[in-house]
Amino acid sequence: MSAKAGILKAGRRYGLTAVAFDYNNDGWPDLFVACDSTPNLLYRNNRDGTFTEVGMESGCAVSGDGQEEANMGVGVGDYDGDGFLDLFLPHFSSDTPRVVYRNLGNGSFEEVSNLCGEPVLEPHSSRGCAFGDFNNDGSVEVLVLNMSEPPSLLLHQKHSGHHWLSIKLLGTRSNWSAIGARLAVTTGERRQVREVLSASSYISQSDLRQHFGLGQAKKVDQIEVRWPSGRVDRLKDIDADQFIAIEEERGIRTT
Repeated sequence: MSAKAGILKAGRRYGLTAVAFDYNNDGWPDLFVACDSTPNLLYRNNRDGTFTEVGMESGCAVSGDGQEEANMGVGVGDYDGDGFLDLFLPHFSSDTPRVVYRNLGNGSFEEVSNLCGEPVLEPHSSRGCAFGDFNNDGSVEVLVLNMSEPPSLLLHQKHSGHHWLSIKLLGTRSNWSAIGARLAVTTGERRQVREVLSASSYISQSDLRQHFGLGQAKKVDQIEVRWPSGRVDRLKDIDADQFIAIEEERGIRTT
């Protein structure tokens, strides 16, 4: 199927991480491949079972000065809140300690590694990470893959007092894990977008539950789910600070 789908036209690449997500908001899953020392690949879904490689014209194939880089992992998220999913591509030219950045909500980040304690600052040769609420306390933990040693589980211990909501999607007409489903959570004028992904970072898989930070909001005005089947479900007035499961066509599932 690779030749028929047009995947092989790009030629040989040293791909290390692949992720499927809808980068252009047309409702169809596209493919991104992070490559080491060769240009990255972005395959646009043609909606007919084939793909067109558009990495160079989209600006994610090489660096700003046209250089191939060493890509291992990739982060996907709407960091600037415009409704389009963005790519974060980590590269290395010399190894450093782990780095944590906080989104300031204005299109920029600040480094807060020094505020995160010794587990972040300890020297490790780390290659991938997965995110999820490991102990179900409403905050997100990080599992870090280390070279030649056990992984590190970084537990979140200082709570901000802000509100949150965790959503698990269950497909019926779509796949049961809801891979490819898109969530939009609206609180006041703020709209956050997530997509259920089948991969994250380098050889890592994050929690399929989608965690939303809500700040001071005690209630979500609307949850919109766009399922892979094409169906759109909407739910309104959902209380914060809870875990919920939404089943396609049937709404919130009780346990």
